[in-house]
Amino acid sequence: CCFFFFFFFFFFFFFFFFFYFFFFFFVFFFFFFFFSFFFFFYSFFFFVFFFFIFFFFFFFFFFVFFFF
Repeated sequence: CCFFFFFFFFFFFFFFFFFYFFFFFFVFFFFFFFFSFFFFFYSFFFFVFFFFIFFFFFFFFFFVFFFF
């Protein structure tokens, strides 16, 4: 059980890290080229995305610690 949880947590952490890295690279690339056009849109999008990341990580850690 503990090994399964550890493996699941490790896999999820790596998957989320790679997804976050690629998404950040993609957003930075678009933000560099269309800075003047999508400034407000990307600011709102960054706010929503970081709030979602924070909420998801909080919920996931609470779930893991609750089951541990």
